[in-house]
Amino acid sequence: AQLVERTGPDAVIEVARRFGINSPLKPVYSLALGTSGVSPLEMAAAFSTFAIGGIRHEPFWIRRVEDPLGRVLEEQIVRGQRSLDASIGFQVVDMMRGVLTTGTGRVVRRMGFDLPAAGKTGTSDDFRDAWFTGFTPTLSVSVWVGFDRGVSMRDVNGIGITGGRGAAPIWAEFMIKATNGEPPREFTVPADIHFETVDPVSGEIAGQWTSNRVKVALRSGQIAAAIPDQPFIQEAGKSGTVKSDQSIFEKADQPAVEEASKSTITEEDLPPE
Repeated sequence: AQLVERTGPDAVIEVARRFGINSPLKPVYSLALGTSGVSPLEMAAAFSTFAIGGIRHEPFWIRRVEDPLGRVLEEQIVRGQRSLDASIGFQVVDMMRGVLTTGTGRVVRRMGFDLPAAGKTGTSDDFRDAWFTGFTPTLSVSVWVGFDRGVSMRDVNGIGITGGRGAAPIWAEFMIKATNGEPPREFTVPADIHFETVDPVSGEIAGQWTSNRVKVALRSGQIAAAIPDQPFIQEAGKSGTVKSDQSIFEKADQPAVEEASKSTITEEDLPPE
């Protein structure tokens, strides 16, 4: 929702079209909450663009038709179209890999699916839709859970069914069987990608006193600011913040801002444990 607020719904719709989503999308800010529906096929196809370096392919059902003698009568010609820079696409993949390890889709790993993969859960307003769309370097799958009437989904205790609870376990069970015997294959890392270990709260390079660390993918020209060699201040069990004059996504050839910026990420913004 915050991203839509920053970019505007029209920009979000433009990117969705570029990724092959053709369902009607209303240019409203509640678009981020699921007010416009799309199909699982569209979601799986769109996410496959990230898996293969920013190249989009139109889904098709029949690859080839042969006669009884094996002669090819019809054959689908697969043509890809670049929809996203490969390095930007990999950054999205890198972030979505974390959904399966420490985020809302970690049930996938707990259920035993251990191939390299990435994905994203989704839950619409009032728990009417639960989604999990994920992919490996070779397979993209989307799972939707919901009622045709669009009613709220809650368990016997009244707890809402989220993407992590309702859709992700189905995705994991299917993927375990669909990829059975398949050797692990890593996502291709573009040549202009480098990795830095940063503090997830401040977005700055992890320092001596950084207790929580995460490795992130950065494009050429992107830098992360260094954390001063001093510990974070902690109050009432909450992680403090430090001031910095450069953000993690500031380009190296741009001057630093005059006034230091301060992280405004709160504990509520972080994924649940």
